[in-house]
Amino acid sequence: MMIQKALKRGYKAGAVDFIRKPYSKLEVYQKINLHLNIIQYEHELEMLLSETVMGSIRSLLDILGFMNPKLYARSNRMWRLMSKLVKELKLKEAWVYETAALLSHLDEIIYSTKVQAQMKTFFETCDETVVNSRPQISEIVDAVPRMYSVAAVLDGNLSHNLMDERYEIDFYELSLENKGRILIKLLRRYEALLIDEVKYDKIIRFLKSEFSQYEVVIQKVIYILEQEDELAIRKVSLSELMSGDLLEEDIKTEAGVLLIGKDTQISTNLLRMLRRFSRHEHVEEPIYIRTEIHHH
Repeated sequence: MMIQKALKRGYKAGAVDFIRKPYSKLEVYQKINLHLNIIQYEHELEMLLSETVMGSIRSLLDILGFMNPKLYARSNRMWRLMSKLVKELKLKEAWVYETAALLSHLDEIIYSTKVQAQMKTFFETCDETVVNSRPQISEIVDAVPRMYSVAAVLDGNLSHNLMDERYEIDFYELSLENKGRILIKLLRRYEALLIDEVKYDKIIRFLKSEFSQYEVVIQKVIYILEQEDELAIRKVSLSELMSGDLLEEDIKTEAGVLLIGKDTQISTNLLRMLRRFSRHEHVEEPIYIRTEIHHH
């Protein structure tokens, strides 16, 4: 009975296995080997999901990006900052956070400005029941296998106390879904202030005030933004442009048609499509970038 109670307390505290005394070297070795294999499997699964699920979504959005370059740039920036933030915060299952960030503007990217305006006008004339019946991105994503965590992050449902400064909250103690919701909310707020052309120091003050419970996250955001601000601006030709480069200015045709919005990090897919496009239409050069990888 005592052993059962001890086991129950241990499992409740977060233990995943036990070795009972007296123990043998063989048992210890086998259990350690088992858990190392489990950790390795989880790591490989995360890498697989990152490379397949997120890679497929990135490729799809790269194609859709030509339909709405400005919105694509916002989605790309959200993904880029989330990717760096997750790395700095040392969060597990990075692919969930990054995929949620990538999909955060999907509905806006798919529909043209004209279609969005028409939809807005239509729903403004509908009653609340019809408006609430609109399919949300989180609902669509939830129907995709293994994407339930991403869908939960995208639904944005945060309990009131998670944004109430009267409560003390340890960010690392939150569930994966709530961590993701907080990060998406913070990055969306940053984006909105950026669009309103609020100065950097005021943006930081706003974020510190609104997300005062999550100082560890704010400090990482500041560190990432300062790093990006220190990048040198370079002029390159289209032939010199490389995957990983960060656009300082829009890429346009010589006729002034916008192709890729500023602040987009160039992917291999985007670069391939841009070079293919340039065979038929002249692309304005030079291209201004902030390099994140070294050119040789």
